[in-house]
Amino acid sequence: MTAAEGSERRTRAGKAIAGRRRRAGARRPSRSQARGGMRTYGTTTAGTGHLQVHRLVSRRWRFLLPKAGAGVLLVAAAGLLAYMFISANFYVWEVEVAGARWVQGQDLLQAAGLEGLSIFYADPVGIARRLESLPQIARAEVACELPARVRVTVLEREPAAIWQNHGVQYWVDRDGVLFPRLGELEDPLIIVEQDGPARVAGDRVEARVVEAAGRLAELIPGVRIVGYSSAEGLFFDIPQGYRVLTRPERDMETVAAALQALLDKLSREGIAARVLDLRYETRAYWR
Repeated sequence: MTAAEGSERRTRAGKAIAGRRRRAGARRPSRSQARGGMRTYGTTTAGTGHLQVHRLVSRRWRFLLPKAGAGVLLVAAAGLLAYMFISANFYVWEVEVAGARWVQGQDLLQAAGLEGLSIFYADPVGIARRLESLPQIARAEVACELPARVRVTVLEREPAAIWQNHGVQYWVDRDGVLFPRLGELEDPLIIVEQDGPARVAGDRVEARVVEAAGRLAELIPGVRIVGYSSAEGLFFDIPQGYRVLTRPERDMETVAAALQALLDKLSREGIAARVLDLRYETRAYWR
């Protein structure tokens, strides 16, 4: 080998080494990039740091945004809740009443403890129970709606007569429940209790006494006042000038028939009497 050939061989070897070094510095493309004809370039250290910072900021926002949204919703809900408890629009100042003839809505409002109460504290079941504790209310139903609407449907006790006790008059229904007089009745029946204890609204008296007095008023003309005592039973005056005695447990139709028969007998025979005693089923007495 000549000196010229040796020099040429060393030159080619140096070029080959330099070429390999240059190829080693470049990034080898992936197969998919090679097939798609895409070029891949190496990234510098500064470029890689920029991407890392961008990814870190993105991740932080990804976690912070939902928390910020929840916080905004929480503040809005708290503000709405505060408004609903502070605003006068959500406080009850009147009630709508259905089914009432005698009871006034303002009386029900006060009895139920609703006046000036927030609608959010209104308990329909508790309100209905308080209203039913009133002697004049037999049953009550309550419905509450936003912003401050309260509807009350009541079933009032119907007065069957006036019950007078120690000079004080109450209304009494067919069940014997006493309740305050809420108005004026047309030509009422009055039952005067003679020997009972002092009564108050809400007390119960014997329902059979109320029923018997009512039947007497229906069957015997002119009877509008009936006395009652636990010892003597029922007594009443009739237009013919007699006082009639009977008992509430007797059948009043039978009593009315016996009274008419006795009046006929007294008239035929010209018998003078002032009291007609029909307390006994077997026989009528007079004196």
